[in-house]
Amino acid sequence: MTEPSEAKTVLLVENDPDVREAMHDVLERRGFHTLTAEHGGAALALLRAGLVKPSLILLDLTMPVMNGWEFLDAQAADPAIADIPVVVMSALPSQQGAAAARPLAGTLPKPITLKSLVDTVQRFCT
Repeated sequence: MTEPSEAKTVLLVENDPDVREAMHDVLERRGFHTLTAEHGGAALALLRAGLVKPSLILLDLTMPVMNGWEFLDAQAADPAIADIPVVVMSALPSQQGAAAARPLAGTLPKPITLKSLVDTVQRFCT
């Protein structure tokens, strides 16, 4: 079996293990190599290890250890990963509005539908 191409790689940053596993399984079944992290700090460590550069980061905003806002600031300050598109995921309307003020690739309101998840990932991973 060959390694998945970076063009089809997604980094999913979500603290809820059930949501993370379900989204991972959906994306993998559709042919996307999906890396996961349970918070922003773990995602940064994975990205900075440089083993793969994903085509897209799906980012929850409300997480322990390092939340999505802190991750976005750290990502923007690191030239090696600053150009990776980020789509934020949030159930809170106030966070969705605040996210719209950032230079993001998009937002996905929670609960996320299967169609919106797959359509969003396909836009960046072709």
